Amino acid sequence: MLDSVWQQEPEIREEMQDWSMNFSALAYSVLEPEEIQDYIDISATESGQKLNAALFAGFHKMFAGQSYDLGKAMAEFMVGDDT
Repeated sequence: MLDSVWQQEPEIREEMQDWSMNFSALAYSVLEPEEIQDYIDISATESGQKLNAALFAGFHKMFAGQSYDLGKAMAEFMVGDDT
């Protein structure tokens, strides 16, 4: 199964990049250019980088849990199909 995923890696990566760009465009479309610049300016500071690191650490923990749950559900589904 892992070999299959790695064989699909270029396509998966491209889809994720497309999704990320589209999500970002939608998420930031409601902001004024000045608000986006404020975010950029804050992100350039040490405090802003620490805040972003903390946010992404939280997202990572959440994503890891969801990935585990999805993998477990998929394995249970696959086992159920084989019996």
